[in-house]
Amino acid sequence: MIQTSIALGNKRLLKLADLLFTVDAIHRKKREPTYKQTLYAHHKCGNNCDTPACAWGHYITIPSVSRRLKQSIKDYETISWYAAQNEFVMTFVECSEIFASWGCNYANTAKEAAKYIRQFVKARQAKIKALTTS
Repeated sequence: MIQTSIALGNKRLLKLADLLFTVDAIHRKKREPTYKQTLYAHHKCGNNCDTPACAWGHYITIPSVSRRLKQSIKDYETISWYAAQNEFVMTFVECSEIFASWGCNYANTAKEAAKYIRQFVKARQAKIKALTTS
């Protein structure tokens, strides 16, 4: 059960990484601010996401994700870390590692964040494999 849930969380994290890999170029083309993990909430961003850290903000702009989250969270304007923890099946520490202002190892670009998230998923998969084979 937990393994299946974490697999779903990893799948969603990889979807986020795929998005982040291309997002800076899209923002530059539209003359919008690019990825900036150090901002807690992007009030002036092109999508007015008002969410913790840029990676999470970009993720919730995916239409299918935002529809699903809107159904489960009443106050969409302040989607919390708790929602991120649930969405990606993460502990608070894991969530901080990705979405805090220092998240993704202080990523300066969306591509750096995407790379970090992919490495994070790979490490998480290895931990699960080690636990299930011992």
